[in-house]
Formats: sequence, C-alpha cells, structure tokens
Amino acid sequence: MKKEIRKAIDAESILDEPITQKELETAISQLRQTTMGEDYIHNSMLQHLSGENTTQLLHLFNLSFNHSYIPAEWKTSIICPILKPNKDPSDPDSYRPIALTSCGSKLMEKILAKRIAWFLESNNLLPNSQAGFREGRSTLDQVMTLEAKIKEGFNRKLNMYVIFLDLCNAYDSAWHEAILFKPARLEVKGKTLNWIKKLPKEQNNES
Repeated sequence: MKKEIRKAIDAESILDEPITQKELETAISQLRQTTMGEDYIHNSMLQHLSGENTTQLLHLFNLSFNHSYIPAEWKTSIICPILKPNKDPSDPDSYRPIALTSCGSKLMEKILAKRIAWFLESNNLLPNSQAGFREGRSTLDQVMTLEAKIKEGFNRKLNMYVIFLDLCNAYDSAWHEAILFKPARLEVKGKTLNWIKKLPKEQNNES
C-alpha cells in the first residue's frame, strides 16, 4: 500500500495545475463566519482583503501547494469540549470535541476539495450509492432507497435485514494510510495527494 501511495504522489495529475485567482475568489465568497483558529485570522479578514493582498495570498497558497508545505499554525487545532444535551457534566464522555482550526487552512482545503469533487464527478468515479459529501445529494437519498427496498421486500413477502453502523471515535481511529490509498485508487494523485498527506493536524486542548 505504501508503494502505491508513493507512486501516486510522484505521478503527474490534471489536479496539479496552479490555484487560480478565480478559484480563490470563489472560495472566499462562500466563506461563512466561523470561529478562528490559533493563528487569530478570521474569515471576515479574508473577505476584506485588498486586491493586492488577495494576490499575495494566492501566491502563498500556490507555494504551499507546489511544495506540499503546510504552516505549523495550519496543522494545529484548538479542541473545545462542548457538553452534549442532558448529559452528566462530570463524565468526560458527555462532551463533544469541537476543533477550531485555521481559517486560512480551511480556505485552502475548500479550494482543493472543490477540485477533487469536480474531478471525481466529471469522470464518474464515485458509486451511485454514495450520497454523502456530494453536491445535490443528501441523507434523504439513502432514506428513500431504504424505503423502496423495504416496500419491495414487503410486497414480495421477503425478510428484510438492515444493519446500521456507528463507529466510536471514527476520526481519531481512522487508518491514515487507507485514507490516502482510497483517493490514489480514484486517480487523485500528484501534488494534491501529497498535500493531503501532510495535512493531519496536531491538537491543543483548551476549554
């Protein structure tokens, strides 16, 4: 698996093109007002950059992309524990960790995520059964499919078995090599894959 990932990173890709001014401006226009990360840069600051500063930001983003270099501040997240409704405050499991990450990093991620989504959708590389994280799709698609299957089984007097899985601490226990292997198999290669590889964040806990 490691060899395939390394080979995919070294390969050329249509996704390796420099980030354009239009991509950056479009992503900035779609930013929402969220809490800033450890670098104290807020989305409103990014939205009010002058033309010259936007050009400089584009240059920095392309340096980061071309060299797969991610600033330390982008790789640090502040974890704020939020108490779940009707849970015991004295129980650590009663809290949902919310990560506050750099707005600059999230902007860069947004640009690359849009590129990847365009590439996967344009080349029909995603299974039709996948509804999550796709434009124009939602959980409702899966609910309607399940309902149709149940009705079909009922009409044909068949037994229907449904399994729901909920992974505990799914993000923290994710197999990082597999996360890279999957997009590599879907032809997401080159600089984009290498940038994703360098992205995993460290965590500073604050309450």
